Parts: sequence; C-alpha cells; structure tokens
Amino acid sequence: MQGDIAVNSSLVKAISLILLGMKKPIHILQRGYQINSIVDMSTMGVLDA
Repeated sequence: MQGDIAVNSSLVKAISLILLGMKKPIHILQRGYQINSIVDMSTMGVLDA
C-alpha cells in the first residue's frame, strides 16, 4: 500500500523529548541522562540548526 511506513523497531532508538510548534524545535534534556543520550541529543540539535 502506498503511504504505509514499515519501521523495524530494532533500528529505532528513543533519545529524548523534542518540543515542536515553535520557530525551531526545542530539545529537552532531563537530569539523570547518561552521557550517550546527551551526545545523541546534541547531535540532533546540530542537525536541526
């Protein structure tokens, strides 16, 4: 079917919260995140910039 998206859940990684609806997305980091989560979210911020 056209328009269907198949996602392999083994390839998907949840990183953090992203607040949408502003001029630019806001990346939200909470206390207690591990270093790799912070690096991943920083990478997302660089890509969105």
